[in-house]
Amino acid sequence: YDLGFHWFQFSGYPFVFALWIADSKWEGTDDIKRLHKNLVNIKVNSQKNLAALLEEYSFKGLTSYQILDYWDIIDYNLTEKHICGLIKFYKLAYEAGEIKKFPSLNLSV
Repeated sequence: YDLGFHWFQFSGYPFVFALWIADSKWEGTDDIKRLHKNLVNIKVNSQKNLAALLEEYSFKGLTSYQILDYWDIIDYNLTEKHICGLIKFYKLAYEAGEIKKFPSLNLSV
């Protein structure tokens, strides 16, 4: 099953599979700013260097098509639509009794 596809069909929002989360004591620190900058650079550089990724992962048994398809489908951004989907997910989890309280989101660098 493609969880992202089914979530989008159900909610109309992209699914957020992962987040980088840090304790609030790190908010605004140089370490967090540096981490954010490095993560953005990795994302941009990996998209620019697909040829190197194809070579690297072809040794791990993936075909070029599989690698390119993965990079074409996976979205490493956190847009307003992603945040709306995350909030909807939390709301449904809360209503179903899967979480005890609705998590607060403080999205800052």
